[in-house]
Amino acid sequence: MTGKVMTGSALNILKSNLIVNASKFIDNKVGLSNFTGNYYKGGAIYAKESTLVLKHVTFHNNYAKGYGSAIFLKTSSLQINYGLFINNSAYLEGTIYVSWNHDEVSPLKFNNSVFQGNNAGVTGGALSIYYAEVTISKCKFINNSAHDGGAVYCYGQGFISILGGYYISNTANGRGGFANLINCQVSIQNSTSNISRNRALNGGAIYARESTINVDANVQMANNYAEESGGAIIVNNF
Repeated sequence: MTGKVMTGSALNILKSNLIVNASKFIDNKVGLSNFTGNYYKGGAIYAKESTLVLKHVTFHNNYAKGYGSAIFLKTSSLQINYGLFINNSAYLEGTIYVSWNHDEVSPLKFNNSVFQGNNAGVTGGALSIYYAEVTISKCKFINNSAHDGGAVYCYGQGFISILGGYYISNTANGRGGFANLINCQVSIQNSTSNISRNRALNGGAIYARESTINVDANVQMANNYAEESGGAIIVNNF
């Protein structure tokens, strides 16, 4: 699927339940015109007040001049099984961008999926998440980049559970080579979880503010690097 519009270049979904299986979203773009209003949202998919289940899907080389180069979600839930997200680019935030209201959290599940070579100009090269409950199981986040949260940015009463997988060589010019967390709870479990070779100015792997992090003793964390402070993890609750 290929297209060029303002929101959801391939799919624009409102108050619906949708299952997508064995599909490819390639070279979809929002934000190529001279439009000077609000930033564009959802390079391939835009969903509001909806439930999405994606299975065996590929998102490659999609772009948003704003939020969510592949997917933009507002007050919606998402489950992805065997997703492949490669070389997507957002001018501001996230290959997947999730927005929710302050009174509820958005349920998100990512299983056996790969996020590689994605980038965002501001936060969350792979995921930029607000008020969400996220489960990441047996996934790979590799070589993603952003100014803050090279792979993952989480803000506002969020919860992230990581169960196995590889989170390697993600970079941030500012905070959190792998993840930048603000007012979030994070649990990293399973001996097959490997968080290594991530880089940032502060918090080589994870930068957390006003957050709680629980890391299982068997989790592998090695060769993460910070130019200033917190080679692996920095927690700032002041």
